[in-house]
Amino acid sequence: MRIEVDGVRVEYASGRGREPVLALDGVSFEVGSGAFVALLGPSGCGKSTLLAVVAGLMAPSAGEVRFVEEGGRPAAGGDGMGAGQALSAVVFQEFALFPWRTVMDNVTFGLEVRGVGSGARREAGRRYLEMVGLGSVAQRLPAELSGGMKQRVGIARALAVEPRVLLMDEPLSALDAQTRALLQQDLLQLWERTGKTVLYVTHNIEEAAFLSDRVVVLSRRPGRVKAEVVVPFGRPRDEGLLATGEFAAFVQRLWGLLREDARLAMWQVDGLATSGVGEAAPGEVAQGGAGTWGDAVARPEAARQPHRLGQAVLLDAGRGDSAAVAAGVALAGDDTGRERAAAGRTQAAPTALSPAPGS
Repeated sequence: MRIEVDGVRVEYASGRGREPVLALDGVSFEVGSGAFVALLGPSGCGKSTLLAVVAGLMAPSAGEVRFVEEGGRPAAGGDGMGAGQALSAVVFQEFALFPWRTVMDNVTFGLEVRGVGSGARREAGRRYLEMVGLGSVAQRLPAELSGGMKQRVGIARALAVEPRVLLMDEPLSALDAQTRALLQQDLLQLWERTGKTVLYVTHNIEEAAFLSDRVVVLSRRPGRVKAEVVVPFGRPRDEGLLATGEFAAFVQRLWGLLREDARLAMWQVDGLATSGVGEAAPGEVAQGGAGTWGDAVARPEAARQPHRLGQAVLLDAGRGDSAAVAAGVALAGDDTGRERAAAGRTQAAPTALSPAPGS
């Protein structure tokens, strides 16, 4: 399954009487079938916004995202897909687990939403928990797990719906350095075993260089494709690569592409790009604070538009803030929308979700 991002532009109303905020402008690139592509850029450049557009959780102001089968045929949700299978699934930066559900029940949540029978759900849950090394903790609650284990549960949950495309939004950034290094290696092994098409958002240069086949570098906001860099290292890879001079030189090459944008992005605060001494930098345009999953709050009507590929945007029709919830933002203690998105896109509307205890 190939991803084609074609001229994507995302613009937001500032809500404060200012000019609209341009978060992404004319972003175009491709992710080849079975490829691992990293999306790298400075803070606030729109990486997560772009991932939300690819996931179908937000509608772009202009441009489109196409999922293309081998041979050039456009993908259609449900076409040639097995029971419970999703076109794409998202692994979030935060763990986004139901605290009252066991590890097994969290992993099989997406299959439950899709109406897969309990026996098939359990079989899939066991298979993917074993794949991420968590078969022995299937009946534990998330509170009993370490951070690294929780994120592996999130990865297993995404894989359980057998998505054609795996979208990952800085999934390892909240982990300590040791756990992160181990999970990077685990993630590579999982990708090699499953052959998924992966779009991986990160701000970590070393991580992008180690994991991916190609790095798409975005400029500071408004995010534009600044460069596409092929990673020159063969596969399989192991942590020994990180200690080589070649790897260090490649990391420096990527940093050279990012350095100036990262420096200037530091001063894009509260709608103004400043020079760092309390004044607007010459020639800079007010940029606003858009660029995260929470941006759907600003334009709930955009997130309500069905994705042009036919997948349902995962909305809770009974809530006015459902677009934000579907985009992975927990509002008023409600993280069910994040769970729905992590469970993957589906052609049919989701069924009722598991209630919290006592509700």
